[in-house]
Amino acid sequence: MPRVSVIIPAFNAEEHIEEALQSVQHQTYEDWEIVVCDDCSTDRTAERACSFGGRLTLVRTETNAGPAAARNLAIEHSSGELLAFLDADDYWLPTYLERQVSLHDSRKATFGDVGIVACNASLLESNSLRRETYMEIARFPREITLHRLLQSNPIFVSVIVPRRVVDDVGGFFPGLSRTQDFDLWIRIVESGYRVVATREVLAVHRIRSASWSSNVRTSARYSQMTYRRALERGNLSRREQRVVRRELRRNRLVEQIASERGLSYRRALRALPLLVLVVAEHPRRWRSLPRVVARGRRALTPLRR
Repeated sequence: MPRVSVIIPAFNAEEHIEEALQSVQHQTYEDWEIVVCDDCSTDRTAERACSFGGRLTLVRTETNAGPAAARNLAIEHSSGELLAFLDADDYWLPTYLERQVSLHDSRKATFGDVGIVACNASLLESNSLRRETYMEIARFPREITLHRLLQSNPIFVSVIVPRRVVDDVGGFFPGLSRTQDFDLWIRIVESGYRVVATREVLAVHRIRSASWSSNVRTSARYSQMTYRRALERGNLSRREQRVVRRELRRNRLVEQIASERGLSYRRALRALPLLVLVVAEHPRRWRSLPRVVARGRRALTPLRR
């Protein structure tokens, strides 16, 4: 039984899935298996995944169900103690698993209940790496508390999570197509598990306009659903509840003022009372509001997918 199960959801990913799978094959840490869930692709995703041989298991959803359901199905067919999540259009550097498993083991011996092991990543856009890394852009904090996590999602999608932790909190919620990872991270930290991270770049995250979060309004809508779920569970302190309500207002504003072409001035005028409130609640984020307006859609698009 392999110690690490690499979980890859895939939908019409034939262009990049071979690069993702090759990055797993080239790992210096060798105790792994791959489980790919083909979410009813209409291209050659399944065929290209199958070409990688015996250490890969391919499963398929019956209908296109989204990345959360695909991940859950892949987890059901995996056997590893540790689950390593990799998107089909991203890839790892050769020491990713070695470094992350070692970090998990060392911090578990020191702290006990480790729930998430995260790392830094390079950002690939238009076949070119950005100068800044993910953690530099996201201003990744030294310590991830629930209060800090609720303010924004600073955790990169290529993470390792112990299987027992995923089982404990109930896996990915299929109703959240865009923010299912953020919802899971919140539930993990909410349950008392620790987040450990390295600032070493161990993965490459591909930014594409066609990715799940390219539609700003839709992403803001799903973020609101995630925050409402956190409130409904009733486990947040009053301070944490205030953060959630503030973020609900911010995401409601983004949903109201964003259009397919970017930031809509007409929508912003109609949402002026909410805009003034959100600016007052997020002074640091809105100091550069003129530049945000000028840049439009890209300024509002989050890094996470």
